Amino acid sequence: MTYDFDKDGFMIVDGFLPRAMVDTISRYFQMKKRMGDFNSSGSPGFIPGAQTWYGDCLTEALLITMHPAIEEFTNKKLYPAYSFCRNYLRYQKLPVHTDRPSCEVSLTMCLGGTYDSDDFVWPICIEHPPEHVKHFQKPGDMIVYKGTEMKHWRPRLLHGENHLQMHLHYVDVESSWAEDLKFDARTSLGIPEVAGDGHEEVKLKWAEFMGWGYNAGIVNDKGTDWTDEDTKSLDDYIPDNPGLPDLEMVARFGPADDVEEYRTKLQNYGSTI
Repeated sequence: MTYDFDKDGFMIVDGFLPRAMVDTISRYFQMKKRMGDFNSSGSPGFIPGAQTWYGDCLTEALLITMHPAIEEFTNKKLYPAYSFCRNYLRYQKLPVHTDRPSCEVSLTMCLGGTYDSDDFVWPICIEHPPEHVKHFQKPGDMIVYKGTEMKHWRPRLLHGENHLQMHLHYVDVESSWAEDLKFDARTSLGIPEVAGDGHEEVKLKWAEFMGWGYNAGIVNDKGTDWTDEDTKSLDDYIPDNPGLPDLEMVARFGPADDVEEYRTKLQNYGSTI
């Protein structure tokens, strides 16, 4: 089925980037991960433990390169805002949410991952009243969507070690926040977020204007079609022990046979229980 950006709020573009380019981008972030060059905090309370890269020069360059195509797809004049890459780990999920104003027009593209079987594809769900669309992206496939309007989410990653996703965000030049949020309130693309430089206050102002917190408007923690397997507590996947720390945080380590194995993993990570 074909979806129209104006009418439906999103459009699906499969195979937009050639596989060789997608694999190159994926290898680049795998190397950065091996070097420990990532942020594991993410948005507080949003996806604890996910490995993220904000404003990396490679994805910022892609943000510029893909700018004309996204304007053509959406029939809008856009400013580039920022790029973001997230490496999801086993048992993590993406809560049902809408995005902040800097993500007014967004694209999300699959870069691949390591899965339990060759035929597994982790779906992304997007609002499409009266129901929703569950799309199974393969590397190079993308969805272009109205980030501040369309609820989107993912169930738990139950059948893979990791999944890498790239996000490119733009703002409509006719929006009231366009001049403020061009480059995500930074002085230029390709530079990291720097605490205290004033841009956080600008983003927070417009987020509050839109009626939600800075990071995202989280709607609820369940997709409307999630199976019992999707919505299980992580208690169902790890040993039953009230002494364990926050389950969303230990989930990054995958299943363990007993509490002592978790204790060892956490201590190696630098935490204690």
